[in-house]
Amino acid sequence: MPVLDIDNRERASLVDALARVRPVPLRVVELSVSPEVAVDRFRGSPTHQATDLNEQLVSERARTFPYSDQALQLSRTDSPEELAERVTHRLSERPLSVDANRWAETGNP
Repeated sequence: MPVLDIDNRERASLVDALARVRPVPLRVVELSVSPEVAVDRFRGSPTHQATDLNEQLVSERARTFPYSDQALQLSRTDSPEELAERVTHRLSERPLSVDANRWAETGNP
């Protein structure tokens, strides 16, 4: 099963790419981060690609991130082992495929 690691800005392009190939099920895992953790990570990072970021903007973006109600929501603070266990368990339940267009629209409020 292919795994893609994309950020919020890439949702629409992924959906476009999926539309060009044979139908495939889409299952989404979103890793959430609290505003406090996001700001701590921002403070601890020596450089940022986005030079327009500041602590207030980082906090606001973490608080208002458009998570999908179709995705499995996991916390970024969980260990890699915990994350892998939860994803494996979810996939063993054979969840329905995510509506790709609806998921992409969630990322573009």
